[in-house]
Amino acid sequence: MSPSASLVPTSTAAPDNARNAGRTLRYGSGNDLTDSHAMDLSNHTFHSLFDQLGLPSTESEIQRFIAEHRPLSDAVALADASFWTPAQAQFLREEIREDADWAEVVDQLNLALRA
Repeated sequence: MSPSASLVPTSTAAPDNARNAGRTLRYGSGNDLTDSHAMDLSNHTFHSLFDQLGLPSTESEIQRFIAEHRPLSDAVALADASFWTPAQAQFLREEIREDADWAEVVDQLNLALRA
C-alpha cells in the first residue's frame, strides 16, 4: 500500500433509508446527508463509527488515531484496549457481542488497529 493510500474504508453511496435525527452523516466521498428522521443505517463507515464514539472523524484524524494506537496486541480484545473510555468500550463490546448494526465496521477497525 502506498503511503498516501487510505486505511479508512469508504462508501460513496448512502442507503435509501439513511436517516439521522438532524445530524449530518459523513460518507467517505465527502458527501453529506442531513435528515430530521430517525436513523436506520446498516452500512456504517469509519467516519460514522468515529462520530458514534465521539471521536474526531475526518479521514486524517481517523488515520492518526489508527497510527497512534497500532499495533494492538492480539492478546487484547478491541473493547479492552486502554485508550477507550468506559462508554466507548461498552459500545464496542455490545456491538460485537450482539453482532449488531455496527459490528462489521467495528471489526474493520479491529483489523486496522492490528495491522
